[in-house]
Amino acid sequence: AQEIHLPARSIGRVLLGSYMAITKKDIKAILAFTTINALGVLVLLMGIDTTASIKAALLFLFVHAFYKAALFMMAGMLEKKTGTRDISLMGGLRSKLPLSFMVTLLLVLSMAGLPPMLGFLGKELIYEAKLQLPGISGGVLVLGVISNIFMVIISLLFVYRIFLGPAGRTPKNPREKGALWIVGPLVLALFSLFLGLFPRVLGSTLIESALFATQTVPVSVKLKLWHGFNDVFFLSLFTVISGFSVTLLIVRKSSILRAWERVNDRLFFLSPSDVFQRIIEGFVRFSDRNTGRLQHGYHRLYILTIFIFASAAIWFQVIYTWGWKPEATLSLQPFNMSIVVAVIIAATLFSILSNSRIATIVALGVIGYGISLIYLYYSAVDLAITQILVETLIVVMFVLVLQKLPRFARLSSRRTKLRDLVVALSFGSVMTVMAIKAIHLDFNHPISDYFVDRSYLEAFGKNVVNVILVDFRALDTMGEVIVLTIAAVGAALLLNVKKKRA
Repeated sequence: AQEIHLPARSIGRVLLGSYMAITKKDIKAILAFTTINALGVLVLLMGIDTTASIKAALLFLFVHAFYKAALFMMAGMLEKKTGTRDISLMGGLRSKLPLSFMVTLLLVLSMAGLPPMLGFLGKELIYEAKLQLPGISGGVLVLGVISNIFMVIISLLFVYRIFLGPAGRTPKNPREKGALWIVGPLVLALFSLFLGLFPRVLGSTLIESALFATQTVPVSVKLKLWHGFNDVFFLSLFTVISGFSVTLLIVRKSSILRAWERVNDRLFFLSPSDVFQRIIEGFVRFSDRNTGRLQHGYHRLYILTIFIFASAAIWFQVIYTWGWKPEATLSLQPFNMSIVVAVIIAATLFSILSNSRIATIVALGVIGYGISLIYLYYSAVDLAITQILVETLIVVMFVLVLQKLPRFARLSSRRTKLRDLVVALSFGSVMTVMAIKAIHLDFNHPISDYFVDRSYLEAFGKNVVNVILVDFRALDTMGEVIVLTIAAVGAALLLNVKKKRA
């Protein structure tokens, strides 16, 4: 069933591409729609999936490459020399661009599938493959013939409206100067002509090798220009005669083409490119709105967002993996540490309620120094020293920065304060629960035992923390020192630059 449905869908693309190209005015749009036709032909032949269809697809790949690449180069040349791509403004350019006319004529003969060009062989093999299609060969063949008639009309009108028709009104007056630009299209056109006259050169080499790679069995490919009087020949003859007749009728009565254009404008009032452009514009507007919501520039809201999502995720994980019983006991011993904790709590509340920036920074400093006293009491001298140094640096930096800031324009509303309180309690409580849970985790082999056992015996140090920093994780510590050194050097350079400018 798949082998039948795939050609049926592809033939619609083949027919639509050739039909739409007839009434287009942009010469590159004409070629683009014929490319849709060609891609549909290739998919159709692959879908038929017979030796004849694969052979036709391989040959048509060369056919299309030769004439379409050259025609696009000719389209660019015509736009450069005439100043327009509108085919309705062109006409009568044969006398001004005779070499371009001859090259384009050879190329459109191949696109139309006329002898002696390679495109003629490609069309014959495609007809042969369609005749061998089981089941729906009749419908596919009829639609394929109609599509090829359209291709003949497109090819003939392309040459006529640009080179043979009445003189147009191009923005520039073209001249056949600088013949080097024609070398590329001319070579491709001559290749198509040569391979059309001597197709065995292509068939016994590239086509035969490629067909063997796809069919996995040796297949002899013998291409020739004349296959005798058979069904394929009469189909080709009917295609050419019909295409020439319709083209002659359009040339003699230009109103037919204008009426055709009006019909297409009503049928295809929304072109695929317009739909795609509208989708892209809508997506950009949607992205702008969401970017404005997420990247609003308020750092406090960024921090709030991080805290909200982090606390929600951690709370979910803590509840999902609860499995433990908290056993926290409240004691005022040692009494001196209880006083320190009370001072820290008081300083925290003061920093929340204070409207003075300096007073808030001082309160935060009290909190930091209080924590360093707790570290010191429990013999974590290294942590205490680090905490004191960091807290001193932060307090000094905050005071220096706050001197440069203007006064508050307005204080936070009660609603904002309530929101901040909820977020702070949510995040602070989950971190507290995590700390309590960490105490109750029972590891079979705590990693701390490893460092305690080996600090003195292997690193010859009694201070376990120092040994970890200097020996066991020396590279990590060195990296941190390097980062701090670079930051200090950068800050010193910035301060010196400011002094020099002053």
